[in-house]
Amino acid sequence: MKRLQSKLIVEFAGIILVIICSCGDEIAPSKQSNYDFPDQQLEDFTFVESDFGNPLWELRASHMSEFRARDIILVEDVHVDFYDTDNDSFFITSTLRSDSGELRSSLGDIRVWGDVVVTTSDGDRLLTGWLTWSKEAELVSTRDSVLILRDDTTVRGIGLESDPALEDVRILEAVSGTFVQDE
Repeated sequence: MKRLQSKLIVEFAGIILVIICSCGDEIAPSKQSNYDFPDQQLEDFTFVESDFGNPLWELRASHMSEFRARDIILVEDVHVDFYDTDNDSFFITSTLRSDSGELRSSLGDIRVWGDVVVTTSDGDRLLTGWLTWSKEAELVSTRDSVLILRDDTTVRGIGLESDPALEDVRILEAVSGTFVQDE
């Protein structure tokens, strides 16, 4: 009789242990999946950031993945047009292109990487490995190496802060360049 009771207690304890372990396995992946898997994915995505109805920039991407819990939208094949106003008309001051990026929609900030090229409406170009746009500061910046090409001027350096139109550029260190003067 005691042997039967001992056997039943061991079997009951084993069943409880299996139930507890199996419940734990089901909870962990669901927490992970909410954070690691996108809430939404779209092809041919467009996002416009505006201030009181005035466009600041327009981002287009071939693919986007939104992660709401992290406030991140990952984008691929990125194209961003930066706008400025002249009276009541809007015009593109520069265009940014890159392989990939992320958008923080609550802040209006963009970070891009992979063959980043910014081209101004005047034809000036900035080339770098990655770049960040801060809506609050209204600046593009990087700590990566940069190359700026303007007419007959080439400037290299490490790190940069600038307005998107590349009119007020500050290279942070290791600045070098060439300038060809017209004769």
